Order: sequence, then structure tokens, then C-alpha cells
Amino acid sequence: MIYARHLYEEYDHDRKAVAKTIGGDPFSWAGFKAIGNDKTVDDMLAILTPGKLEKYIKEYEF
Repeated sequence: MIYARHLYEEYDHDRKAVAKTIGGDPFSWAGFKAIGNDKTVDDMLAILTPGKLEKYIKEYEF
């Protein structure tokens, strides 16, 4: 989340540039959630319940 916010500022608020940089990361959804809001990372993680996170987790073969 912090990394995405730094990129967002570095790329002059260009969401597409941030997406190209972090898009392949499995946790990119967290970065996108952090862009454009003023909540702390701790506050954001506190409201992300397992049910809300399930849609972001890809299924992997074991």
C-alpha cells in the first residue's frame, strides 16, 4: 500500500502508470485500494475482513 502510494505521487497521480508497475503482483489490489484515500494502512487492514479479501485471492493449484 505504501509502495503504491509512493508510485502514485512519483508518477504525478497517473493510475495507469501505477497499474503497469504493480499489476503483476498478487497483492496489487491492496495498492490500488490505498491510492487516492487518506486512511492509514492499519485502518485499511482493520476493515478488510476475510470475506472481503476472498474475492482478491487467486486460486492456486497445490
